[in-house]
Amino acid sequence: MVLVLGVGIAFLLRSAEAAGVGRVDATRIRLHSGDGWVPSDWRQRLQDLLLEVDALELQDRDALEAFEEQLRALPFVAEVASVEVRHPASLRVELRFHEPVACLRLGREFLPVARDGTLLPAWSEVPHEVDGAPLPVIRPVPGAWDEEPPFYGCPVQVACPAECPHHHEHLDPVAAGLEADGNPSPECTAENCAVRRLEERGGRAARGVPPSGAFLSADPVLQRLEAALSLASSLREAPLRTRRALGRVVLDASETAAPDGLPGGTVLLLDQRRVILWGRTPLEALAPGARASELSEAAKWSAISSALEDLEVGKDWDGLDVRFDAPVREREER
Repeated sequence: MVLVLGVGIAFLLRSAEAAGVGRVDATRIRLHSGDGWVPSDWRQRLQDLLLEVDALELQDRDALEAFEEQLRALPFVAEVASVEVRHPASLRVELRFHEPVACLRLGREFLPVARDGTLLPAWSEVPHEVDGAPLPVIRPVPGAWDEEPPFYGCPVQVACPAECPHHHEHLDPVAAGLEADGNPSPECTAENCAVRRLEERGGRAARGVPPSGAFLSADPVLQRLEAALSLASSLREAPLRTRRALGRVVLDASETAAPDGLPGGTVLLLDQRRVILWGRTPLEALAPGARASELSEAAKWSAISSALEDLEVGKDWDGLDVRFDAPVREREER
C-alpha cells in the first residue's frame, strides 16, 4: 500500500475587516503534517512560495488555479488533493508529498528517490533516515549523473539534464515552449519537459514503474536502476524491525545474472562485508516468461529477518542466499 503524507495548510486573514472579506494573506500559515518524512528544506521551499504569492483573492478563480499549479510544480509534491475555500476568512489546501523509498549516491552526497522513481530535493552527506531506519542506497547509477544530475521532480528513468532549455535543444523553439531568445517560456516546466522527452521515446507514462514487468527505459543501466528501485519499494513494505536491523544497505542490481549463472543477480550489501543474494527483483519477477522458481518477496524478507535475528544472538554469517526454498548461509574465516 502506498503511504502518503497529508499536509493541511490554513491560510488565515490578519483581520477580515482590515484585509477585506475574501482576501487571504498567504504569508500567515498554519502547517499541519502527519507522521511522514518532511525535511526542513521542503518546508522552507513551501514557505518561500507562499511569500511570493503574498495574498490571494478568494473570488478570483484564475488566481486560485494558478496558485494550485505553483504548488503542483514543487518537485516534492505528488498531488494537490484539495483546495477548499472557507469564506470569508481562509483557504485550506491539502497536499500529498512524495515518500522516499531509497537514496541515490551522486558524488559524495545522496538524493532521495520516491517509489515511482521521482527524484526529490534533499541533498545529504549520509543516507536519509525514515522511521529511524536508513533508506537503502540503490545502484547502478549512470556515471554521467555525477557531472550532470537529473532534474528534481523527474523520474529516474528520464534522467533530465539540470537546465530546462537543454531538454529541447533539438526541438522547434515554439513547440518546445521556448521564447525567441532560447529561454524557457512560462509554460516550460520540469513536468512537461519530462513528458515531452518520454513522448519522443514512444509515448510512455511520465511517472511510475510499470507493474507489468516492462522497463520504461531502453538504456541498460537505467533498466537496472529501475529494477533496484522495485526492490527498494518492496523493502519499504518489510517490517520496521527488519529495516532497522539491516542498517545501511546497498541494493545492487548492476548484474542481470547471479554468480551461478541463473537469472537474477541483485544483491544486498550490508556492513561487515555481509552479502545477501536476493535474485530476481520484483520488477524482473513480473516480466513475461519469468519462471516462478524463486521464493516470494514476503518469504525472502522473512528469511532475511530470521538471519538478522540470529546475528543478534551470536550466530554469525557472511553470505545468505534467499532465492529458493531452503535459504543457505555461508561463513568465512576472517
